[in-house]
Amino acid sequence: MHAMTRFITFTTPGFLGGATGTSEWRALSLKGVLRFWWRVVHAQQEQFDVGRLREQEGLLWGHSWREHGLPSGKRKVWPLRGRVCISLTPVEPEIFSGTMPSLAIGKRRVHHPWLGGSQAPEGATFGREVDALLYLGYGPVTARGLKNAPAMQPGQAARLCLWWFARTQDEAHAQVEKTLEALNLFGCVGGKSRNGWGSLRVSTVLDEPPWSREDLLRRIREFARSYSRDLDECLNNDWCHALASSQGKLCVWYCPQTFPSWEEALQAIAEIKISVVTKLGHQGELPELAANTDGMESERDVYPKKAQITTRHILSYPVTNHGVAGWVLERGGKPVRDKSRRLRQNERLANQVRFKVHVIQEQGRRRLLPMAFHLAHRLPEALAGKLDPKQREAVRTSEPRVWERVYQVLSQHWVQL
Repeated sequence: MHAMTRFITFTTPGFLGGATGTSEWRALSLKGVLRFWWRVVHAQQEQFDVGRLREQEGLLWGHSWREHGLPSGKRKVWPLRGRVCISLTPVEPEIFSGTMPSLAIGKRRVHHPWLGGSQAPEGATFGREVDALLYLGYGPVTARGLKNAPAMQPGQAARLCLWWFARTQDEAHAQVEKTLEALNLFGCVGGKSRNGWGSLRVSTVLDEPPWSREDLLRRIREFARSYSRDLDECLNNDWCHALASSQGKLCVWYCPQTFPSWEEALQAIAEIKISVVTKLGHQGELPELAANTDGMESERDVYPKKAQITTRHILSYPVTNHGVAGWVLERGGKPVRDKSRRLRQNERLANQVRFKVHVIQEQGRRRLLPMAFHLAHRLPEALAGKLDPKQREAVRTSEPRVWERVYQVLSQHWVQL
């Protein structure tokens, strides 16, 4: 048996969702994140073949989906326990649940130009301010604070133990090491983790001094040498499998400022996310797709004329006020609407642009550095196949330029690696 121990520390609040809805240390949640990053670091070795990758993942981490034949000719599911087992032990004895009792809403506000109202800043003609934490954490976070308190507190730490049986120790050890490195550089865990919530720090000893900004960026570059792909190649696959690169640059950005508190770091993420969404596309830049707009749906809207895919839908779905024909719930050939008269959107597409907050050492002080990165893939065929042929062709033609436009907006505000 071979073993490895690391310490996991939260940098921003995490929403891990225990049995009662409150957050608690959960080995299964962390194991799921480890499996995800294992796929990223192992995909190239399997030549990005999903079938081969799933088989190797099942052998290492366990599975419940493979089948084998019985003498009777029937097929039976054959669950397999993985070679790698993990356990989480809180550093503070007996504290398995979160310790963050509340969340202050209303102190960190950002301007969103697509929201109407009378709260627009002086000189603005449209839009209003919204709370940054509510914008990034809607669901676990409500207008009153945490939906289910307590949450995992920044600074809460646990001891992560991994052990495995392997005939070739070096191979399994190298895979686990690289997976933990990816988790440390890019990983978050829990609800809304793509928006920077649940940012994690992985260290060999508790309270290990943070890296400097230069050390952090150097380690990211070194990791990317083996685990990045050109954007055009990434768009040949339906799933997250590599960091994207474009025009010889890695698709990783960091905020030019550092912050003393996690609230300020998440506010910076909210501001850049709003910029990307609202500045994504303009009619004429991407003629194959409709202009990137957001307007309230009503029964007077002509369906599906008002339900065409736009540049915004390449990023993520659903979009609050804009359903897409083929991706909304229909009954008897007519779209179903909710109580607010919005289209019932029953398809899901997670945002590929992810965020993380890093702890760094700057001029002898601990500071927080927000970061964005792109784990690229094309619009999955399961969604693209539900569009009409003309829209599907428009999506495939426009996808590379949509992402290039996203990169331009990110580079206008943050620094690209």
